[in-house]
Amino acid sequence: MSTAEASLSGTVTAKSTGDPLSGISVAIFNNSTNKKYTGTTDSNGNYSITSIPVGTYDVEVEGDDYSPTNVDDLSVPAGNTVKNFTMSKGSSSEPGESSSGPTKIKVTGTVEQGEETETGMEGGTIVLQKGGPVSGATVTAKNLNSGAVLAQTTSDNSGNFSLEFNLVSYELIAMKDGQQYATENVNEESLSPGVIIVGGD
Repeated sequence: MSTAEASLSGTVTAKSTGDPLSGISVAIFNNSTNKKYTGTTDSNGNYSITSIPVGTYDVEVEGDDYSPTNVDDLSVPAGNTVKNFTMSKGSSSEPGESSSGPTKIKVTGTVEQGEETETGMEGGTIVLQKGGPVSGATVTAKNLNSGAVLAQTTSDNSGNFSLEFNLVSYELIAMKDGQQYATENVNEESLSPGVIIVGGD
């Protein structure tokens, strides 16, 4: 095995009972290389992701009926790194079973034309002014690791939009007639008590 390769393994258990959880997806994402590696827990709650480059990864642990668990900037050196996770019950169909549910956030912002550039006759670059807000654009929040659609809406006449979804690593994409536009003044607001999210562009 090359010293440049690493592996990540561990066990995923239920926070309330300590029981191992099977069928849980463990995804790791390297922001530097845009590479994603995934593993799934077995009947004993064990997962293993092998033959991955040494580096720093964002980790997302997801499973049905459980709140997602995220870890940012996990260092994975050469050899095997053991990282165990516990998950809290998210939603339940059992009557009378109490649950805090997954952390939800509300994301608001504006769809803008964005800045455009063109090359002038003398070879210089001319920066055109922003074209203003874009109405009727489809704004989609996607899971940054899996690409799954988390929520979708359409911008109003002022270009404003609002989305609500469970807190995971995400990206926003604004499209209209096949053209992608910029999302400006994006702000995140926690909808779950006790969780503070700093909004920003």
